[in-house]
Amino acid sequence: MKALHKKLYQLAGEHAVMAELSLRGLLTVHLIEGFPQWDILAYNFKLGRIIKIQVKTGRGHWKIGYAKESGEGKYTIEGFAESSDFYILVDLIRERNNNFDFYILPTDELFHILERFAPQKYSRRKKGKHPCWINKFLSSHSAEWNAIRVFKNKWNLLFE
Repeated sequence: MKALHKKLYQLAGEHAVMAELSLRGLLTVHLIEGFPQWDILAYNFKLGRIIKIQVKTGRGHWKIGYAKESGEGKYTIEGFAESSDFYILVDLIRERNNNFDFYILPTDELFHILERFAPQKYSRRKKGKHPCWINKFLSSHSAEWNAIRVFKNKWNLLFE
């Protein structure tokens, strides 16, 4: 039952993104489950290009790939959909205005944020892979969250 509940949250986030994109004039296609790199393809008629989107749905936190210790206290980010054009983080916790929050980040920007802050988030005593989390509430005053929250509702990035 827990797996079904999690899947329904994922689908809610993906469909919310598709609705927002459609309202902004993009044609959207929801990709089948298990497609490795993208959740949504959006066609921008004005630019004549396809935008590849990875959606991460959460309620104040999002798991995005893994940090793997590569020696000498350095980390590499793995399990990250690098071929996506954008990551869209959907926050399903409805705050003040009864709407969902969306954070639209170019993939390379999100990767650099994760890369910059991974050493601060993971214990060097553990070996192997550690989930990369972006946590809105526990780290709302952190440099990591400050770097991400500037992308809230930046839908215009999809049209540049």
